[in-house]
Amino acid sequence: MEMEQKISELEGQIESLTTERDQLKEATEQAERAQKKAEAQATVKEAVDKAELPDAAKERILDSFKDAESADGIEEAIKSEVDYIAKLSEAGKVKGFGQTQADSDKDKKALKESFKKSYIAQGETEENAEKLAESAVSGR
Repeated sequence: MEMEQKISELEGQIESLTTERDQLKEATEQAERAQKKAEAQATVKEAVDKAELPDAAKERILDSFKDAESADGIEEAIKSEVDYIAKLSEAGKVKGFGQTQADSDKDKKALKESFKKSYIAQGETEENAEKLAESAVSGR
């Protein structure tokens, strides 16, 4: 009977120690995760602060990494945001609106030739048709 009591007492101690060990293991793992998260957040904040981005973009990146336990992907996220802002900047520029100087010169030359042919067809000399065509193209 004494043996059974001892065994029961030892089993209780084993169970108690096992529970305590498991609790300490869990607390250690939580502390390690919290430390990793804090280190990751510091790395992310430092990288974002160095980036030349508007405050709103920085906030977006920080928000997307707020629960990260690692800073993996922060450089890609910053580059992506920089590229996005560059595209937005380009989108605001006026493009394809009007002719270039080269197109304008080419069109003037074609118009002048057309006037010249028309004046020659009306009986003007080539020299006089050239002068009249030049005058017509220049708007005088």
